[in-house]
Amino acid sequence: MKDPNIVCLVNMQRQIPFAKILHKTCPYKLKIVVTNFSAGSEFTKLLQWRKHKSFSPCLSSEDIEGLKEDFGSDLTVCNNSSDYNKALSNCDICLSDGREFVVLLPQAFKIKKYIALSTAYISRLLHVLPIYNGKLFITCESEANYKNAIQSYYSNTLESEKSNVLNIYKKIFPNLEDCQSLEDVDLSPFFIKSGFMPENYNFLKKIKKDSIKKELGIPLDKKVALFSCRKAIDSHSFFSSNEEFILQNKKALQKLKDLGYYIISRSRTGGNDKGSKQQSSAQPLLNLGVIDKEINSFDSFPSMVYKLCYISDLLLLADSSAIGTIEGLICNTPCLLPYNNLKNNQDSILNDMIENKVCFNELTPDSIDKAYNNIDSVREKWYSGDINIFWKNVLS
Repeated sequence: MKDPNIVCLVNMQRQIPFAKILHKTCPYKLKIVVTNFSAGSEFTKLLQWRKHKSFSPCLSSEDIEGLKEDFGSDLTVCNNSSDYNKALSNCDICLSDGREFVVLLPQAFKIKKYIALSTAYISRLLHVLPIYNGKLFITCESEANYKNAIQSYYSNTLESEKSNVLNIYKKIFPNLEDCQSLEDVDLSPFFIKSGFMPENYNFLKKIKKDSIKKELGIPLDKKVALFSCRKAIDSHSFFSSNEEFILQNKKALQKLKDLGYYIISRSRTGGNDKGSKQQSSAQPLLNLGVIDKEINSFDSFPSMVYKLCYISDLLLLADSSAIGTIEGLICNTPCLLPYNNLKNNQDSILNDMIENKVCFNELTPDSIDKAYNNIDSVREKWYSGDINIFWKNVLS
């Protein structure tokens, strides 16, 4: 029996860590395909979507050159849909964070499985799921992640859209004729409840933190704070105004500096982030004279974002950000988010971190100790995935 032809799609910088850990751990040859072109959703008319989904080139030329160095002949860069169709023509299993799956209709490929690597596009993925005729599966890092994704979809989706989705399900799955609501549909068979992201931390635990610090030119005799420098969109932000955002983060940065922390900043530099409101709002914080080093790259293995979280004593979140709930939490890094007033953020993982004092809004003598008391249980709740179980489920 021949080995399966497996492809992992990459479109944005934040997907590079996915690709690296999967390429490193895949039991078979894994090809990396960059979707370096623009496409509008081919599902819009078919599924009567009111909001148009699309993707566009998001990686810089430097990003792509870095990927060429990392993956060599296993990398294919698609600059148009023809390149994409050719790259997937013999694919058996296709991995993606999910965006391509809700933009491009499944073609007449031989693909047996489409694996969405996150729940970032959960509402659209569940909408298109019947179109894939049982071949689309969504990865969740744990049972808690699965339950949260489903509940988030039910609570944040209009009843009219859920009704439309149910009607599509009924047309394709005859056994659902008597279902009265989408909540009655058992979606669990389409989810893989074991992820792969903790494997980054498993690799890092084999490396001494000091060796990584030496590699990056970071002092060994100072505490390290990683500063995630980006303002969240208004609906996710912990700050009522840009002025409050700047003031609170300025105070937090100065306090860390006064306490002797070595501060590393990290900003998003992808094509869809440069010049964005979120990025430009945070720019003044990089000009305060308190940042010791700026590292924005994704090179190395494990990916640089994981390395930085691993060696840091503290992660300073300028605002709500996935680096805190993914890489930071996976690497056991306490988070400081200097908000004035706590708000019920839309991110359930971040809310759980705050409730369990893994993320706090003020650095006190015992705040880091309290974080370490709870961080293992919080991480295990949201990231209990096992890389071997993940690949077993993908390949079965």
